[in-house]
Amino acid sequence: MRDEQEYNYLIKLPTLNKFFIDIPKTGCSSMKLTLLRNERNYSNHVNFGVGHRSWQEMFPECKVSNSEINDQTLAFAVVRNPYERLISMYRNIYLGREKGDKDFMSFCLSLNDLMKKPFTNITNNHYRPCSFFTNQFNIKPENLSVFKLENIEECHDYLREIGVNKELLSNFPHMNKSSNKNSRVEFVFKEPMLSVVNKLFHDDFIIGNYEIKYSSFSLFK
Repeated sequence: MRDEQEYNYLIKLPTLNKFFIDIPKTGCSSMKLTLLRNERNYSNHVNFGVGHRSWQEMFPECKVSNSEINDQTLAFAVVRNPYERLISMYRNIYLGREKGDKDFMSFCLSLNDLMKKPFTNITNNHYRPCSFFTNQFNIKPENLSVFKLENIEECHDYLREIGVNKELLSNFPHMNKSSNKNSRVEFVFKEPMLSVVNKLFHDDFIIGNYEIKYSSFSLFK
């Protein structure tokens, strides 16, 4: 039986009769804030912590237990282009809270070690592929709606259809977003790191219908 701690990344939304899969580095903080506000009929002016411990303490009705997942469970998730999510991971781990000086190439090559062990043994959830989260709860594929962060408006349309407050969506928050728009940096993807990234996040390209790159390219973020 799955430990309840694993359900920290699955949020029950009783008013919508849905579950939200909370995938790190996909805009999940903004989405959680909106969805939890909707559960309590809060306005956009009501703020609270959306860390895993914080939201569970404040919204116990949204916690999930083993017995609640079955063949009829309906869920949705937001995924992200693996290359862009990798940059976000790098910035979070080495340029953010966990200080470090590892360059981007070395960081990507270090992911080789992750391929040698099951994703369930990876302690930092930022490293886990989006597909790990969409697969771990045994939700039937036909009951799972997947949206791209790059086309988040499609998810917003879906949320309107299932009953999320339109005012909350029209004022959708942008949390954990870089405040310095003039500090765009070039991130170069090339071999041998490209093969490592493509292999590790292979299933993410499939579930999000993203293009796998085989030649060198750059992203400015």
